Amino acid sequence: MLVVLDELTGADADLVRDHAADDWRVRLSARSARGVPAGRNAGADEARGRYLTFVCSEDTLPPAALGTLVKTLEDTGSAFAFGQVAEVGRRNVSSVAHPAHESTRVAVALKDHPVAIADTVDENRLYRTDFWRREGLTFPRAATAGPTPAVQAFATGRTFDVLAEDTYRRSGSEAAHPYGWQVSAMAAFDEWLAHQDAVRGLLDDGEVRPDDEVSQAWAAAVCDVDAIPLLDDAERATPTQWDALRACLVPVRAGMTPETWARVRAESRVKVWLAVEGHRDVLEHFAVQRLFERGNRRTRVVDGRVLADFNGLESVQGRGVTVPADVVEMTERESALKVHVHGARWVDGERVQLDLFVRADFVSYRSDDEGAAEEAHAPHELSAYLVEEQGGRRVDLQVESHVDVEAGVVAGHRHQDYAPGATRVTLDASALSLGVDGRATDWVFGFVLTLRGISRTGSLTSLEERGSAGLLGQPAHAPRVVRLGGAERGAVALRADSRRLAVVHVAPPPRIVAEELRSEGRVLTGRLAGPPSGAWLRGTVVAAPAAVPGTTKWAARPNAPRVEAPLQPVGDGLATFVLTVPPGTPRPRSSEPSGNATSAWSLRVLRDGGELPVGFPAGVVGDLAPGAELGEVVAVRSPRGYVELWRPARTLLLDGIDLIGRTGVEPPKVRLRGRWLGSPPHHWRATLRGGRATVQASGSGEGHDVHAPLPLVWDEWGLGETVLPVGPYQVEVADESAGLAVHVVPGEGLVASLLRSELGADVRMTPVHNSRGPAVRLDPPLADDERGAHAQQRLQEWAASVAVGTDDRAVYLQSYTGLSATDSPRAIHEELRRSRPDLTPYWAVASRATTVPEGGVPLLMYSREWHRVLGSATYLVSNIDLDRWFRRKPHQRYLQTFHGFPSKSMGIRFWTAKHFTPRRIELELGRSSRDWTLILTPAPETDRYYREEYAYDGEIESTGYPRDDVLLSPEAATLRGRTRRLLGIAPHQTAVLYAPTWRDDLVTGIRAAELVRHLDLEAASARLGDDFVLLMRGHRFHTRAERTGRSARLVDVTDYPEINDLILASDAAVLDYSSLRFDFALTGRPMLFLVPDLESYTGGVRGFLHPFEESAPGPLLEDADDVVVALQDLSVVTRQYAAAYQQFNATFNRQQDGRSARRVVRRFFG
Repeated sequence: MLVVLDELTGADADLVRDHAADDWRVRLSARSARGVPAGRNAGADEARGRYLTFVCSEDTLPPAALGTLVKTLEDTGSAFAFGQVAEVGRRNVSSVAHPAHESTRVAVALKDHPVAIADTVDENRLYRTDFWRREGLTFPRAATAGPTPAVQAFATGRTFDVLAEDTYRRSGSEAAHPYGWQVSAMAAFDEWLAHQDAVRGLLDDGEVRPDDEVSQAWAAAVCDVDAIPLLDDAERATPTQWDALRACLVPVRAGMTPETWARVRAESRVKVWLAVEGHRDVLEHFAVQRLFERGNRRTRVVDGRVLADFNGLESVQGRGVTVPADVVEMTERESALKVHVHGARWVDGERVQLDLFVRADFVSYRSDDEGAAEEAHAPHELSAYLVEEQGGRRVDLQVESHVDVEAGVVAGHRHQDYAPGATRVTLDASALSLGVDGRATDWVFGFVLTLRGISRTGSLTSLEERGSAGLLGQPAHAPRVVRLGGAERGAVALRADSRRLAVVHVAPPPRIVAEELRSEGRVLTGRLAGPPSGAWLRGTVVAAPAAVPGTTKWAARPNAPRVEAPLQPVGDGLATFVLTVPPGTPRPRSSEPSGNATSAWSLRVLRDGGELPVGFPAGVVGDLAPGAELGEVVAVRSPRGYVELWRPARTLLLDGIDLIGRTGVEPPKVRLRGRWLGSPPHHWRATLRGGRATVQASGSGEGHDVHAPLPLVWDEWGLGETVLPVGPYQVEVADESAGLAVHVVPGEGLVASLLRSELGADVRMTPVHNSRGPAVRLDPPLADDERGAHAQQRLQEWAASVAVGTDDRAVYLQSYTGLSATDSPRAIHEELRRSRPDLTPYWAVASRATTVPEGGVPLLMYSREWHRVLGSATYLVSNIDLDRWFRRKPHQRYLQTFHGFPSKSMGIRFWTAKHFTPRRIELELGRSSRDWTLILTPAPETDRYYREEYAYDGEIESTGYPRDDVLLSPEAATLRGRTRRLLGIAPHQTAVLYAPTWRDDLVTGIRAAELVRHLDLEAASARLGDDFVLLMRGHRFHTRAERTGRSARLVDVTDYPEINDLILASDAAVLDYSSLRFDFALTGRPMLFLVPDLESYTGGVRGFLHPFEESAPGPLLEDADDVVVALQDLSVVTRQYAAAYQQFNATFNRQQDGRSARRVVRRFFG
């Protein structure tokens, strides 16, 4: 890697030198340059290697990307190669595979693969260095000064390679900005326009006709890819830019043939058409309305055409705009056949079954006929077949369709019902045949779906890795020897294929196949079948290590162990053997018979120096030979279908994972069912290990059967048992007597049940399989008709209708995302129980792991009942914005309590700073303040922030926050003592609450952010000693992997359900910019502010409504050392900031008197 420093950015040379010192592959150029183009040209001149590529400093390369590009150039001799660019940092963008990369094409010129002109990115390319220099490729000094190297390379006419794989990861221009920053595409409009002129010049120089395939491909790329960011950003365009954009698009659109226009996606077509027709206002409205749709759209099928009904176009007719049908038509490319492999397995020795979810994309199975019943599904026909790749022979497959809502869950489309597309396809392997001259061949899947007047044809398109289909290449899908059509036999396997996802491979069978195998102790007996006559019958059966598991190659190690036994002919082509394996060999594989261990032994027959591998018995459905439970040596099916041997020490064959206790009467459990192979351990322990919770069950080695019930409840904090948090849990088993892990092998029964979820009153449990072995997935117990985007869309529409009625006694309460019942809604609940017992408080809970206060009714979020209450309750109370789709009904009153003192930038000021356009700001106001009927503020002088920043003109209760009442209540001392006992804090210890807030510039996703690293908790704890306990309270956005562990002096309390308990339990707090300081100040205990990034946070990351220094009654510290010193003598802090503390509470907390909830309830509920 050659690094050229950019003088314009002030790059850190020492940082590069440090990397170069540690890695010989990194080299710092002695030259520097002014600007990226000059730097790249300088690097290309100085480069010593055979190949050149250019990488932006903020971007990354996928693993093996360079190796893949180099290999293709080595194989083809092309001048350059390029793959797809993955837009890692993009948000709210519906993307499809780039048209140039739908398939890999090698050694082609532009005339051979015209659509390649759609990709003229410079960074995803690998050039031959001699080609670059010979053709004089160079980066223009400015983006508007000439064609880029990608365009120049196309102009040479040399061949190139186009790969379907991602070879470059672009962080996105948003990566350099804080969370939510809207980057203007129009800021680079001049460069975009110059690039279009450069490509047009390339086409003109090549004497390309307007209707030429290359010109048409370029036009499609402009309309479907290149121009879309600009059209989405049309609101920012100046009149001059808008005119120039239209001047570019009008001739492009005019020159497109109907076939080319049809290749453009429907949503892109709408945007281009609106621009070309001059409907700027409609385009701006449409682009904003589509921001959060993630590609979803309603569709109609009219005369065999699929037409999209996009939201954002509903009011177009009223503006005198009629969008033609050809603009919104979703051609076969957009409504293509999608076949998802959900499961795959052998059901006996000759039949393979595939569980599929089949759909025509965006075409619902639900009838949209006006007279059709609500639940009516349109009739459909599906045919499935295999086609032999070499000869074109076809074998039809048995098809059984059924209804499974999981098909819609997997698809994720809101407006289409795909449940009837669940299909089971059965292949009778005996119907297949070998290829030409008896050679191996592949059979490829094909499907034809006819639905609502359209027909779609295709093959497999996706595969579920967590289920049985994800085990391709393992023994569960190893070749089986079957009798094919006619008298011949073949080895048939379902196997993964890089181009076609999965194929059925038919190969000649092993010459020798085990008809019987049985193990007892260390003795393996068997009967082999082979050619009726031959020297093999007088040979020797040998077991020895394989060089590569699953192959037939001998181990190349000298003195490799081996075991031999003579064959005894017993009939025409039959022989028996008795093989005794010495103690201690062979060693087991790492996790399962198909695992990663070269010490697995293969079974072969030797005669006259030759070797023949032995095929696994054809009549055995599973992957273990009979007697596996008792034998010290077990015969197993290898991934290639041969016999392998391994010693099953500490190996559990897991036959099933069941959910018990479904009714809710008793706590739910997961039961592991299995069998020990070989001798059972004296004592064993089974574990379900999740990211936050771990549960265990133990047993003793009495018998080979294992039934391990693991509880799905825990008591994390001593506050009472709850259901485990939702999420993935790995299955682990250990031999406690030996202190070693047990190998957990998925049995036939478990493989068949993978992804089949079981629903209980408290949890939905799904067995899955991942790279570490069997696991379970725990989810909220939503019913089948409540799961998935389509079910939620229907429930949203139902809840928005009059059908749910009104409930004047219902109070809907939500705190954050339903993970705890806390904050001001909790205080309002307690006051309602005292003063308004006639009302029923319903609490939104994310799962059954969330407990609600006494008298509350839990509502599982996104359940039918949750939708009913949300749509019918007269009173709504929440401390965050409700889901974007929610709209308050006229009879409803909505109290927005918020969840913190107004101190940081918010609302219009916040959105404007992040470059939201006026329409986008209006969209945000529509989903927030337009629904509020009453809001809470801590004091009248803060009301203006909500009037100004949210354009709110409704009622305000400005007499304090109910959330803080308990801090001033008579129960505060009791709560402090109880919480300290639960957390293990001794009376003499000083408890310090460390609660850093999230940073906009460290966000990794929606409601997810990296943890700020200003305080090393382990180091601080060590320096402070045993008299201190640090309580780490991460923000709810902070990811679990970055949090600290738990010890006597350091406790991660991020998931503790009640923040007020922690405030009361603490003797001091280390904070930064969190509004928690306004709550903590009510305790009168000292606060330290660790704010080394105050300047950047104030100036660019977030910002404040008023100067931070005026609302921080404690020392502003620069580093962790200062924090430790201050904590070691808190009395000094208390004395120095006593006056500031008093002034702080007088200014910001004067309304907090412990009775805010009473005033709010009286005001809101009457």
